[in-house]
Amino acid sequence: MALDPKKRQKKLAEKAAKRKEKKKKAGGAGHLPGLVSKSRQLAGVPVHECLVPLELFKIGLGSVIFTRKMKDGQLALASFLLDVFCLGVKDATFAIVTKDQYESYKEGLQRRQESKITDPSCVRKLVEGAVEYARDLGFEPHKDYKKARQIFGDYDAEECPETFAYGRDDLPCFINGPYDTPGRCKKIIDTLNENCGEGNYHIMIGGLGSDL
Repeated sequence: MALDPKKRQKKLAEKAAKRKEKKKKAGGAGHLPGLVSKSRQLAGVPVHECLVPLELFKIGLGSVIFTRKMKDGQLALASFLLDVFCLGVKDATFAIVTKDQYESYKEGLQRRQESKITDPSCVRKLVEGAVEYARDLGFEPHKDYKKARQIFGDYDAEECPETFAYGRDDLPCFINGPYDTPGRCKKIIDTLNENCGEGNYHIMIGGLGSDL
């Protein structure tokens, strides 16, 4: 049974308010432990470049990049594979790389998705917004998200003037990827049914036969 749209929005708003209060009590999200030793003091390290796919909200999936330039000339790089239609952060990576390694990585990325340079505060707002949207649907971000997110440092997402509308046509939309088995797809759909109600989301399943 489909939930009443007003009731669903109220439920999502209540979840967001509880999450915001919890975050406030914790003292913010920019200083979690666990980064490799070389990247412990990213606060104050200048940003090198931030990239966001041009068609992220048209396709639904893409890699968002945030880099800072270290004193020795190397770059601290965080990459977030975002599913802005449903699952939030599907993958996250943090690494220290040379500038040449970064340029090679970026070149390969640009062949798959054309990206634009974006303000750091907007990258934080985009990524954290995707995480919150997915959590409201019952999905947690990739296990390495907590480590990778620390690259945001003290950049304030609220300073970004842009707004981001997650989902597709005002509803969550699950599109299976090449590594999503029938079992994983079923689990995701079951989670959507539990948290949204049947009829309150879209699904696009390809290449998995009739196992769902």
